Order: sequence, then C-alpha cells, then structure tokens
Amino acid sequence: MKKRFSTGGKDSPWQRRWFVLKDGFLFYYTKRCKSDQVFNNHPKGVIPLVNASDLELSHGRFSFSVGSRTFKLRGRSSVETKRWYD
Repeated sequence: MKKRFSTGGKDSPWQRRWFVLKDGFLFYYTKRCKSDQVFNNHPKGVIPLVNASDLELSHGRFSFSVGSRTFKLRGRSSVETKRWYD
C-alpha cells in the first residue's frame, strides 16, 4: 500500500509502506518482512486508531483523521484498497 498524510492542508508525497493492523494500532514499515518477523523490526510509524474519525473511501483510496493529521492510503488495486477499508 501507499500512504500520504496531510497537515495544515498540504499533502505529503505518496510513500510505499507495509502495514500491520494489531490491537487498534496501524503499524507501518519501510521494508517488507516475513509476517512472523514483522514485529521484530522497528516500525517507521504507528497510527493509533482509537480516536480515528472521518473515514472515507473515494477514488480507489481511503482516508481517515487522527488529531490534526489526515492519512490517505491506497492499494495496488481498488480491490486491495477496499479490503483494507472494510
């Protein structure tokens, strides 16, 4: 998947990341890892989803807000994007 975030109305460039959803947190990594080793590596970032709001699916990507940041994610296909959204 690729992600970008917005702060103050400005979008960052799309960045390729690998995501793991666990216990209400979305961990993202810069490198692909085997699924059994993913938590042995330090994530690039962690998004707490407990306070996420404004979830929206549109144009093959989805977005949500956490605090003042809006995260936008898109998969390699609209099917992959929808699978993550659901």
